[in-house]
Amino acid sequence: IIAEGISDAGKLGRSEKVFFTQLPFSLSAKLPVELVAEDNLILPITLVNNTNETLSGLLQIQVPLAMIATDSAQSFVSVAPHQAQTFYKSYQVLTQANRYANSFIQVKFSAAGLDDAIKQPIRILHKGFPVIISASGQEQAQTFEFEVANPVNGTISADFEAYPDILEQMLSGIEGMLREPHGCFEQTSSSTYPNILVLNYLKETGQLKPEIEKKALALIETGYKRLVSFECKNKGFEWFGGDPAHEGLTAYGVLEFTDMKKVWNGVDEKMLQRTQHWLLSRRDGKGGFERNPRALHQFGMSDQAAMNAYIVWALSENKVPDLEKEVQSCYEQALKAENPYQLALVANILYNYGRNEDAKSIISLLLQKQNSENQWIHTASFHSAPGSEGIGLSVETSALALMAMLKSAQKDWANIRNMANNICKNRGGYGMFGNTNSTVLALRALTMFAKESKKTAEDGKIELYADGKKMGEANYQKGIVGKITISDLESHFPQGKQQLSVKYIGTKNPLPYTFQLAHYTCLPLSSPNCKVKLETNLVKNSFKIGETARLNVILSNTKNEGLAMTIATIGIPAGLTLQPWQLKEMQEKGIFDYYETEGNTLILYYRQMKPMEIKEINLDLRVELAGKYASPASSAYLYYTNEFKAWTSAGEVEIVP
Repeated sequence: IIAEGISDAGKLGRSEKVFFTQLPFSLSAKLPVELVAEDNLILPITLVNNTNETLSGLLQIQVPLAMIATDSAQSFVSVAPHQAQTFYKSYQVLTQANRYANSFIQVKFSAAGLDDAIKQPIRILHKGFPVIISASGQEQAQTFEFEVANPVNGTISADFEAYPDILEQMLSGIEGMLREPHGCFEQTSSSTYPNILVLNYLKETGQLKPEIEKKALALIETGYKRLVSFECKNKGFEWFGGDPAHEGLTAYGVLEFTDMKKVWNGVDEKMLQRTQHWLLSRRDGKGGFERNPRALHQFGMSDQAAMNAYIVWALSENKVPDLEKEVQSCYEQALKAENPYQLALVANILYNYGRNEDAKSIISLLLQKQNSENQWIHTASFHSAPGSEGIGLSVETSALALMAMLKSAQKDWANIRNMANNICKNRGGYGMFGNTNSTVLALRALTMFAKESKKTAEDGKIELYADGKKMGEANYQKGIVGKITISDLESHFPQGKQQLSVKYIGTKNPLPYTFQLAHYTCLPLSSPNCKVKLETNLVKNSFKIGETARLNVILSNTKNEGLAMTIATIGIPAGLTLQPWQLKEMQEKGIFDYYETEGNTLILYYRQMKPMEIKEINLDLRVELAGKYASPASSAYLYYTNEFKAWTSAGEVEIVP
């Protein structure tokens, strides 16, 4: 407290007095938020005794089952009066940490009626690089061959699921999408949009329960508030809200907000109207739309005709009027188009505006481009409007085709079921149907299909074989609700080449199914189809607490072509921590476009990368926790082809007190 004043005699006076409060006893500990299997942790625990007496008591430490103590430090400790003392407790994370659920670390101490405690959640990660092997189908009998190569001991898991109801397959996909980062407009949509679609389905089919509705609406409201925060100053939307807006992404937003209105009344109609108005203002007067020069289209992503069709389709789903010129242009372009994705978009547009006969002619052209297995062959030059290739492009085409055919008055059920099967066969690891954009389209189409289809019409039996030996079976009855699961199959799939056979007995209508085998390997299995390369290197691998550790990150475009949205996830060893001020400064300098952190992982976003471009990021990490730690796996990939990833690791780091 500072007191200043002037006396009656005019003299100046000033006085200071310091007051403070402190707890008689306190406990502090630096706890990690993540550890990797086989890490060695030296946990520092500081006890502060501000009393006039020695405090003696039991130091209690609770750790997850995946961690074991490796020293014989006494649990009964004493702290002298007016002293602070630090105790160190060592732990090792088990190799087979995946057998135990993530939990928390808790430290407690009590003595002479005084106590303090600290508790923090902790996530235990696998050591090495994740490998996911998936197989999906709906055949009477089918055999798959794959190889389990160099798995980390104890990390293999294998499960089989069959789906009597398409909705079950949809719901199984949502958890996978929530695993993706959520840093931009589209990734926020990846968790919000499925809630919209499933809630709408449950409402229309009378299966909605109050508790489910309450939870779904809360999630939708949270997602909506984040989505509208990405609106650009000059209107429209962009991945991170920076001008100029992106036409294709804004069209995606119009589509999402249109569907959101069907289940939630919180959508700002003025926002939707001005967004549509901005999109319409981008018309070029020739039946097409102008393009954002920052959107990488000059590097040859989706062609003009496909992007025009995508924008018109999004507007048509909300029945936006006065688009006759644009609709006609899309139709004329489609009559000579080779890209099946573009044809599927246009078929939907024509049905939405009542041009049913024209839509039928486009559907006919679309089906002619299928091969003998009812699949579409996309050339290397074909991309979807968001830029999807590979599985993502295939799923988006099938989903759009399915939605168009379901709008026909005379439904071709044979081809409709083929389209639904094509989508289900591409259900990959963690429930995704390709990337998040293609997954949302898949769910949108399967929602429509689920309203038209019926539950299982007959009894049946599923048998599973590994290398010809029966390993599991499941019987099901007509009308069953809920997925059929055969779990804990990993013991049948050791290292090496494997053969899985799925057989349906006693039924003519096999259920769609998915088999997934996941494990970790110490060898980084980067995809040869990944167009980017990632390197992470620590300048050295041993440090003392209080030092700064430099981590060099190099992200490279390996192709002589421009790349759209590129993401790098950087795993940070447990004893090191990022410095927020540095990340903020780097973003302001344009070293990356956006970033977010999740546990000990840094996620970097780039709107685009130029041909052969190299991005170098030098991170200065704080050295804070003694022990020996492995770097979590780091990866880089293109957002729209996230099935192709480049993997790397910065190795191990040892930190001493």
